[in-house]
Amino acid sequence: MLRAIHRDIPASGARIALEEAEGRHVAQVLRARVGDSLELLDGTGARANAVIEEISGRGRKVTVRVLARTDCPLQSPRLTVYLAPPRGKAMPRILRYATELGIAELCPIMTEFSTAKPSTDAVANWQTDVLEAAKQCGNPRIPIIYPPQTFAEALASVALPGFVAAVPEPGPAAQDEVPAECALWIGPEGGFSDPELELLRTRGFKNLSVGGWILRVETALVACTGVLLDRSSAT
Repeated sequence: MLRAIHRDIPASGARIALEEAEGRHVAQVLRARVGDSLELLDGTGARANAVIEEISGRGRKVTVRVLARTDCPLQSPRLTVYLAPPRGKAMPRILRYATELGIAELCPIMTEFSTAKPSTDAVANWQTDVLEAAKQCGNPRIPIIYPPQTFAEALASVALPGFVAAVPEPGPAAQDEVPAECALWIGPEGGFSDPELELLRTRGFKNLSVGGWILRVETALVACTGVLLDRSSAT
């Protein structure tokens, strides 16, 4: 399925031109042709089936007609992830997983044991990473990615209940209720410090364990998000 991002999808029957970057990608990279079907995603929950009616300007302008627009329901739980970026080049992969899993917001945090501080250039590329992931997987809701902040700043701003991921201790029972909107905290590869864990517990965040071993940050993201999605669907 060919997909493109269009931030303001109109009603069925409307004729629109894609933004130049999206049009160029569709025409020159995906090699689409007039008459091809295309799925539009607006990034906030709407998707639409469309057909390409015109390609001009050496592929820089692509005009499509919207055939049917759909507003997709919110995924439950609506999950905000507070995550300590790992070393190396794992963040693009983490952002792809976050998009595929339907995470609503991702807040990178700097903790006591953090070993990586994302560069300005890396942070600037994060939005591109989630846009490309959305087009690949078809998620019409693109995660909101925030600039990095300290653990203290993140904890002061959060107003959601939630969980601390991958702590190698018994977590909540399988029947524990998952709130419709919640937070998931994922520490660095060295884990949260004892004072940080105490602050999280004081705020009411529950341990969410998926085994007795230390997990990579990206593994914890996938495993713990999967557990929360499964528990939410079972309630």
